[in-house]
Order: sequence, then C-alpha cells, then structure tokens
Amino acid sequence: MRIIVETKSISISSLSEYIALVAEKHEKKEKHEKHNNQDHVPIFYRGQSQSFGKTDYLPNLYRGDNGLAKSKHVRRNEFNYTNNMLKRFPQVFKDKNNFERMAIMQHNQLPTRLLDITSNPLVALYFAVSEVPVDADGKKKEGEIAAFYPKPNQFSFDSYRNGNSDLLNIGASISLMRPDRQKRLEKDIDKFKHQIAIEQKNVFGDADRYAACKTIYDSKRNPTVVISFREADAKGYQKLSLFNIFYQWFTATQANDLDKSGTTSLRLKNLTDDEKIDLSDAFSKLYTQYNNFRNSFELENLYHNIELDSPVVGRIPNLDQLQEVVFASSPTVDKRIRNQSGAFLMPILLSKPKTVRKKIRHLIRFRIKIPGEKKAQLLKDLDAIGINQAFIYPDLSNAAQYLTDPHLHDDLN
Repeated sequence: MRIIVETKSISISSLSEYIALVAEKHEKKEKHEKHNNQDHVPIFYRGQSQSFGKTDYLPNLYRGDNGLAKSKHVRRNEFNYTNNMLKRFPQVFKDKNNFERMAIMQHNQLPTRLLDITSNPLVALYFAVSEVPVDADGKKKEGEIAAFYPKPNQFSFDSYRNGNSDLLNIGASISLMRPDRQKRLEKDIDKFKHQIAIEQKNVFGDADRYAACKTIYDSKRNPTVVISFREADAKGYQKLSLFNIFYQWFTATQANDLDKSGTTSLRLKNLTDDEKIDLSDAFSKLYTQYNNFRNSFELENLYHNIELDSPVVGRIPNLDQLQEVVFASSPTVDKRIRNQSGAFLMPILLSKPKTVRKKIRHLIRFRIKIPGEKKAQLLKDLDAIGINQAFIYPDLSNAAQYLTDPHLHDDLN
C-alpha cells in the first residue's frame, strides 16, 4: 500500500496560506484514498513553538522535563506517579476506567504515555505561534506543526472512538504495573515474536506477499479461517504476517474449543499449483508458546488491573497491537478538551524512547514551519476567528490573561 509521505517541511507566513495548504493536503489525501480504494482515515495535528530535537513528538513519560536522561527516571516512577494520584484524589477518578484516568492525569500535567494531538488544524497552529522562544543570539525560533495519519490498516475506529476498548485499557493499565513486570512482559512478547519470525521463514521463505484473513461459519457455527494470498497490495490485504494468520485462527479455535492442530479450521486460497503450505507444525509450536504467554504472571497482573473496572474484556491479546502506537480520542472531561478537539497518540507496551520516537515519526505525513517573526501576526489572525487563549483554555484565569494581553488588545484601556 502506497501512502503519501513528504519528508521536506513546508514554510507558511499567513493564515490564508496555512488554510489553503491544509485544504490542499486533505484533498490530495482523499483523492489518493479514493483512487486506491482505501478507507478514509482522519488527519491529526500537533503544534509546537519550537523544535525540541530528539524529544520531538515524544509523550512526556518518555522525554521528562530535562531530556532523555531525565525520562529514564520518570519511566521508572510511572507506577508510583499513577498510583499516588489515584490514592490522593479518589473522588476525581471515581467511576472512570483506567484510560479515562490516564487522560485526566495527562490533562493535569502528570507524565503519561499519552501525546496530545488535535483534529483541528487551527488549534495546532495556535500552539505553534502562541509562544516565541529565542535562541542564544536572540533570534525568534520557528514553530512547527506535524500532521499525522496512519495507513488504513493501522487505524481502528473502535479504539479511537471507544474509551472502553480493550486496547486502550490495556495501554492505560500497564501504567499500574511495576516497571520490572512491564519489562518481563515486553521480553515475553519479543521472545514470542522472534519465534514467529523463525516459523514464518520456515513456512513461507523470504517471499514478499500479502494476505487477507477472514472467518466463515457453517450451518453448525463451526468456523473456518480463510487466508487468501496475493503478490501485490490491495484493499483488505496486509503484508504477510504469520502472527496475524495464527491470531485469527487461535481466536476462532478458542471460541469453539476446536482441535489445536488447525487442519480442520484453516483454508488457504490463491496458491500456485505446485505450492504446498502446511501450517500445522508451526501452529502447534506457536499454540503452546502463546498459551504460556497468556497464562504468565505478568499478563495476569495486567488483566487484574483492567478487570477492576472492565469485567468484560477479551483475554486474547494481539501482540502486534501491544507494541504499536495507537490513535485515541480524548474523553471530554471538560470544555477545554472539547474546544481543543483533543486526541492522543498512545504507545501501548513500549519502554524505549528510541522505539517510540521511531514509530511516532513514521506516522508524520508532512510538517509545516512557521517563521518566528510571523508568529505575532498569525496569533492576531487566529484571534480574529475566535481561536485564542480564552478559547483554548476556557477558565477565568486564562480569560483574564487573554483580555489583558496588550499585543492582542492594544485598543482596550
């Protein structure tokens, strides 16, 4: 699947230029999706008053207040921070699930694994121009806006829209685990995925192909997992992953308590006449190892934290999703979040800042630079259409600061 990625940054100097550029990018993306018969996915934005180098676009948990060195200390204390907040303010977090609690903590400046983004490009522009830091020579630093959108097969509307989704609650509940348990869980996943890579090479070799999986049922509700192969990408097809095939089969098998060999519930389509693929041996090995993982102490501890709030949760984790960065809508905890059209990028089970940074930057499709000397005028232009400090932060203190800002209201006495 091809996807538009522009590595060069684009510079803008006026509000009209910015709006035209964003509209052009949206139109270009929609035409690309339609031409390639792809599902529509939204574009999200994040505005920054300056570049922060290696910590750009990292959630606070992974960057800390003083760069990557401090972030190691912060990550080690995620468990303490989170649990102490829950103990100190039980009424604030009452009747909330773990993801909603994490969103509230993020909203109140606690380091979390959430990165704030917005679906409103004007809000992102406000954050890029609302501050004017200067360098050592007194030159105003340029602001930056990054636009994020995933490939269609990387975006789940269920996870994005539903704060009760299993995936989001798994990610939030990891913060309630001790760091040593998080590490062991991550190592178990890495070990299992290494075994999958070995089995995939044994079965399929190094062939570059794509596959689509679906489960069909007969009249007695017995499932058959159908895997269709092809050499080129197309809608509904993903790059071949033995784990995705195994996961689909395992889910159907567990639901119906079928024989674990997999031969009676698996059908392979579009193979060449001389091609013979037998997955039974690979699936037998993976079945044992995956079940061991599912029954591990660390995973039991994780699900215990989830089920305190969400008794009904799927206990068959998708390991590919557990080591990804997902998009999530922000719970509307107050007017500020609603006005900012808030959303999040959320690493699930990823402990290394380098890995998180790589995955998040892979989601950036284009960047827009704002010259430092243009920020003041852009801030005034945004104010003229109602995007200002009082709108972004709708409380009495910020309203007072906005009304008394001489740069915006030099006509008021």
